[in-house]
Amino acid sequence: QMEQIVEQIKGLAKQVEALQERKKISEEIYLSKISFDPVVGNSYYLYFSKSENRNILSMIGPDEWGISAEKKGLKFIAEVTLLGDRTWKVVKEDEALSSDSF
Repeated sequence: QMEQIVEQIKGLAKQVEALQERKKISEEIYLSKISFDPVVGNSYYLYFSKSENRNILSMIGPDEWGISAEKKGLKFIAEVTLLGDRTWKVVKEDEALSSDSF
């Protein structure tokens, strides 16, 4: 019975860690420049804009720019999805960045 309790505690700890990560990225995104109304369930792209010296949220993915995002002064950070509770989930992040980026 004690082993079962320990496993439940480990499971809860993982859930808490995931929620903390979602909270962290959500705060980062809501501090970013957003020039549109994001729709729940859709994926968007988070960039760092060198010219604005801040993060921006975009509907345009890193492979969809006519010219490279880098040439526009944008550094891809992550693809994110807006969840029903208005928090954000990281779908894919730049391999060069760690989860410590947020």
